[in-house]
Amino acid sequence: MRALLSISVVALLLVPAGASADLPPAGGLCGDFKAPDAKAGDLGAAEAAADKAWAGRKDVAKLQTAIAKWREAVAIAPKKTANYVKLAKALYFLADGYLRFDEDKEDDMLKAFEDAIVTAANALALQNGDFIFSVCSREPVKTSAKLLRKGDIPAVYWYATALGKYGLAKSIVIVLDNKDKIYAIMRRVRKMAPEYNHGAADRYLGAFHTKIPFPKGDLVKSRKYFERSLKRSPNYLSTHVLMAQMLAPKLKDRALFKEHVDFVMKAPLNIIPGMEAEHAIEKRKAATLLEDIDTIFVPAE
Repeated sequence: MRALLSISVVALLLVPAGASADLPPAGGLCGDFKAPDAKAGDLGAAEAAADKAWAGRKDVAKLQTAIAKWREAVAIAPKKTANYVKLAKALYFLADGYLRFDEDKEDDMLKAFEDAIVTAANALALQNGDFIFSVCSREPVKTSAKLLRKGDIPAVYWYATALGKYGLAKSIVIVLDNKDKIYAIMRRVRKMAPEYNHGAADRYLGAFHTKIPFPKGDLVKSRKYFERSLKRSPNYLSTHVLMAQMLAPKLKDRALFKEHVDFVMKAPLNIIPGMEAEHAIEKRKAATLLEDIDTIFVPAE
């Protein structure tokens, strides 16, 4: 019975990738949507163009070309989930790496995060209807998370990451409404693939526990997870930035803040080959944090 119901849920959940509306119920996983019909086109050409543009993503214009081409690829092959995941990741990078630095683009940033959430949710709906059914029928979050498989990790990771950034940017209520689900999901990812994306699950849980339990967080747990992430990938600059941005101020630890910001500022862009574009963004974030150090840590009079 569950399998049959899951098929119905999948049909309801799908929304054309790139569509933007108010975030649907259950953090974007549950809603009344129709599956898109396949459009005519050259899938191989669209994917090749997207991959080529993505390689030049340090240029925002090329990143936007990659997004447009992956939208095209999703429209041509609406059941190929790998392209949904690539699109979600690119939308997240646009929002977090470019739009967030422009105060006039805040609405665009939120729409890009929202689009990433829905796109990743669509991938999950296509490839794991049992998980979606479990979430949307309000089964215990631990039960739902156990239904995730290794093949779901990229989709569920970019879903949770975009949802977290969207919630922090728009309203902490969104984070609080989804905290149990996100926690269970990331714990499951951590169990299945602790090394994924440079210790991503530990990094996510480190940031998570700077806020949860709200509002003080659990800073012991936060530091433990961040340090585990750094042990897995010590040169991944995003982890250092998040520790400086989210953990050090809560600990009132200026030295910890400086340690991680300085590491990022001194690191060569190619400290991890292939991550130069992402690391350029992290350096920009670190420079902004350094400019604000005396606001974050008010000097004693």
